[in-house]
Amino acid sequence: VNDAANAEFTFAAIPGDTIERIQLAGPNLDNVVVENTDENLTYVEDTDYIVDTLRGQILRIPTGDITAGQTVRVTYDYTPPNYEQINL
Repeated sequence: VNDAANAEFTFAAIPGDTIERIQLAGPNLDNVVVENTDENLTYVEDTDYIVDTLRGQILRIPTGDITAGQTVRVTYDYTPPNYEQINL
């Protein structure tokens, strides 16, 4: 089952880390598009940001065009994990 999301997120570093990231609604990301909030500038993967598809995170590349603490609009698809109960 694929779910789609389109929302604004603000890059921030977690305590003890210097890498700014955003946590999305789910893992197993696909079709990720990162834009400015006016939706008139699309950022480039592996130049402006890195996608961690398994953790559902986007990491800001400091040398890219996304500024520290910037809010961006992210559109993406994800597949929620399928947890099945095991009877013992």
